[in-house]
Amino acid sequence: MLTSTTQYGNRGKRSEDLIESVIDKYNQSGQSVIQRVSTPIRKLKGGGFTYSKKSTVDFVGVAYSRPVAFEVKKTEFSTRFPLSNVSDHQFSFLKKYHLQNGISFLLVEFEKLAEWYVVPFQMLSRWWGCRERESIPHQAFVDEAVRVEPGGRTGLDFLAFINAE
Repeated sequence: MLTSTTQYGNRGKRSEDLIESVIDKYNQSGQSVIQRVSTPIRKLKGGGFTYSKKSTVDFVGVAYSRPVAFEVKKTEFSTRFPLSNVSDHQFSFLKKYHLQNGISFLLVEFEKLAEWYVVPFQMLSRWWGCRERESIPHQAFVDEAVRVEPGGRTGLDFLAFINAE
Protein backbone atom coordinates (compact mmCIF):
# COMPACT_ATOMS: atom_id res chain seq x y z
CA MET A 1 0.00 0.00 0.00
CA LEU A 2 1.12 3.51 -0.75
CA THR A 3 1.10 5.99 2.09
CA SER A 4 0.22 9.57 1.22
CA THR A 5 2.05 12.65 2.35
CA THR A 6 0.98 16.18 1.65
CA GLN A 7 3.81 16.74 -0.82
CA TYR A 8 3.20 13.51 -2.76
CA GLY A 9 -0.57 13.77 -2.62
CA ASN A 10 -0.67 17.26 -4.06
CA ARG A 11 1.71 16.72 -6.96
CA GLY A 12 -0.06 17.87 -10.09
CA LYS A 13 -3.14 18.96 -8.11
CA ARG A 14 -3.28 22.40 -9.78
CA SER A 15 -3.06 20.82 -13.23
CA GLU A 16 -5.72 18.23 -12.44
CA ASP A 17 -8.04 20.92 -10.99
CA LEU A 18 -7.66 22.92 -14.21
CA ILE A 19 -8.45 19.86 -16.31
CA GLU A 20 -11.49 19.08 -14.15
CA SER A 21 -12.87 22.57 -14.84
CA VAL A 22 -12.22 22.13 -18.58
CA ILE A 23 -13.95 18.75 -18.52
CA ASP A 24 -16.93 20.34 -16.76
CA LYS A 25 -17.23 22.74 -19.72
CA TYR A 26 -16.98 19.88 -22.24
CA ASN A 27 -19.60 17.91 -20.30
CA GLN A 28 -21.97 20.89 -19.95
CA SER A 29 -21.79 21.60 -23.67
CA GLY A 30 -22.63 17.97 -24.53
CA GLN A 31 -19.28 17.29 -26.20
CA SER A 32 -18.33 14.69 -23.62
CA VAL A 33 -19.31 12.59 -20.66
CA ILE A 34 -16.01 12.25 -18.82
CA GLN A 35 -15.51 11.50 -15.15
CA ARG A 36 -12.58 11.60 -12.81
CA VAL A 37 -11.54 8.17 -11.55
CA SER A 38 -11.14 8.22 -7.78
CA THR A 39 -8.35 6.28 -6.13
CA PRO A 40 -9.80 4.11 -3.37
CA ILE A 41 -8.49 5.21 0.04
CA ARG A 42 -8.73 3.92 3.57
CA LYS A 43 -8.73 6.36 6.49
CA LEU A 44 -6.22 5.73 9.23
CA LYS A 45 -6.55 6.50 12.91
CA GLY A 46 -5.05 9.90 13.55
CA GLY A 47 -6.38 11.50 10.38
CA GLY A 48 -4.10 10.10 7.69
CA PHE A 49 -4.97 7.70 4.89
CA THR A 50 -3.48 5.05 2.65
CA TYR A 51 -4.37 4.06 -0.85
CA SER A 52 -6.21 0.75 -0.64
CA LYS A 53 -5.30 -0.15 -4.23
CA LYS A 54 -3.76 1.39 -7.32
CA SER A 55 -6.00 3.48 -9.52
CA THR A 56 -6.17 3.15 -13.28
CA VAL A 57 -5.91 6.61 -14.86
CA ASP A 58 -7.21 10.06 -13.93
CA PHE A 59 -10.17 10.31 -16.33
CA VAL A 60 -12.39 8.04 -18.44
CA GLY A 61 -15.50 8.60 -20.51
CA VAL A 62 -16.74 9.45 -23.97
CA ALA A 63 -15.86 12.48 -26.08
CA TYR A 64 -17.32 13.18 -29.52
CA SER A 65 -18.89 9.68 -29.37
CA ARG A 66 -15.49 8.03 -28.86
CA PRO A 67 -14.32 6.26 -25.67
CA VAL A 68 -11.42 8.08 -24.01
CA ALA A 69 -9.08 7.39 -21.10
CA PHE A 70 -6.25 9.65 -20.08
CA GLU A 71 -3.80 10.55 -17.39
CA VAL A 72 -2.77 14.13 -16.54
CA LYS A 73 0.93 14.61 -15.90
CA LYS A 74 3.26 17.52 -15.48
CA THR A 75 6.98 18.03 -15.50
CA GLU A 76 9.00 20.76 -13.90
CA PHE A 77 11.78 20.16 -16.41
CA SER A 78 11.81 22.33 -19.50
CA THR A 79 13.86 19.88 -21.56
CA ARG A 80 12.26 16.49 -20.86
CA PHE A 81 9.40 14.43 -19.46
CA PRO A 82 10.61 11.59 -17.20
CA LEU A 83 8.98 8.28 -18.10
CA SER A 84 9.09 7.45 -14.39
CA ASN A 85 6.14 9.89 -14.04
CA VAL A 86 4.00 7.15 -15.62
CA SER A 87 3.43 4.05 -13.49
CA ASP A 88 3.57 0.59 -15.04
CA HIS A 89 -0.09 0.00 -14.13
CA GLN A 90 -1.10 3.28 -15.83
CA PHE A 91 0.76 2.35 -19.01
CA SER A 92 -0.84 -1.10 -18.90
CA PHE A 93 -4.34 0.36 -18.56
CA LEU A 94 -3.78 2.84 -21.41
CA LYS A 95 -2.46 0.01 -23.59
CA LYS A 96 -5.46 -2.23 -22.89
CA TYR A 97 -7.83 0.66 -23.55
CA HIS A 98 -6.05 1.41 -26.84
CA LEU A 99 -6.25 -2.25 -27.88
CA GLN A 100 -10.03 -2.09 -27.35
CA ASN A 101 -10.15 0.80 -29.88
CA GLY A 102 -10.45 3.45 -27.19
CA ILE A 103 -8.53 6.70 -27.42
CA SER A 104 -5.93 6.68 -24.67
CA PHE A 105 -3.40 9.38 -24.06
CA LEU A 106 -1.39 11.45 -21.64
CA LEU A 107 -2.08 15.13 -21.20
CA VAL A 108 1.30 16.59 -20.24
CA GLU A 109 2.07 20.05 -18.92
CA PHE A 110 5.58 21.47 -19.18
CA GLU A 111 5.08 23.74 -16.20
CA LYS A 112 8.09 26.07 -16.68
CA LEU A 113 7.28 26.53 -20.38
CA ALA A 114 3.51 26.90 -19.85
CA GLU A 115 2.98 24.31 -22.61
CA TRP A 116 0.45 21.49 -22.80
CA TYR A 117 0.63 18.44 -25.07
CA VAL A 118 -1.58 15.47 -25.87
CA VAL A 119 0.58 12.38 -26.12
CA PRO A 120 -1.40 9.71 -27.99
CA PHE A 121 -0.82 6.18 -26.75
CA GLN A 122 1.07 5.26 -29.94
CA MET A 123 3.73 7.91 -29.17
CA LEU A 124 3.91 6.93 -25.50
CA SER A 125 4.28 3.28 -26.48
CA ARG A 126 7.21 4.00 -28.82
CA TRP A 127 9.06 5.87 -26.10
CA TRP A 128 8.09 3.35 -23.43
CA GLY A 129 9.82 0.68 -25.50
CA CYS A 130 13.03 2.74 -25.28
CA ARG A 131 12.95 3.14 -21.51
CA GLU A 132 16.72 3.03 -21.24
CA ARG A 133 16.45 6.68 -22.29
CA GLU A 134 14.42 7.31 -19.12
CA SER A 135 12.65 10.35 -20.53
CA ILE A 136 11.05 11.87 -23.58
CA PRO A 137 12.90 15.00 -24.76
CA HIS A 138 10.88 18.18 -25.13
CA GLN A 139 11.73 18.29 -28.83
CA ALA A 140 9.89 14.97 -29.32
CA PHE A 141 6.76 16.65 -27.94
CA VAL A 142 7.22 19.48 -30.42
CA ASP A 143 7.75 17.01 -33.29
CA GLU A 144 5.28 14.20 -32.45
CA ALA A 145 2.68 15.24 -29.87
CA VAL A 146 -0.36 17.46 -30.27
CA ARG A 147 0.27 20.94 -28.86
CA VAL A 148 -2.70 22.34 -26.96
CA GLU A 149 -2.99 26.10 -26.99
CA PRO A 150 -4.82 27.90 -24.18
CA GLY A 151 -8.15 29.42 -25.13
CA GLY A 152 -10.97 28.11 -27.24
CA ARG A 153 -14.35 27.06 -25.97
CA THR A 154 -13.07 25.47 -22.78
CA GLY A 155 -9.92 27.39 -21.92
CA LEU A 156 -7.72 24.45 -22.95
CA ASP A 157 -9.30 22.57 -25.85
CA PHE A 158 -7.30 19.36 -25.44
CA LEU A 159 -9.98 17.08 -26.93
CA ALA A 160 -10.03 18.89 -30.29
CA PHE A 161 -7.47 16.39 -31.64
CA ILE A 162 -10.15 13.66 -31.57
CA ASN A 163 -12.07 15.31 -34.41
CA ALA A 164 -8.85 15.74 -36.35
CA GLU A 165 -8.09 11.99 -36.37
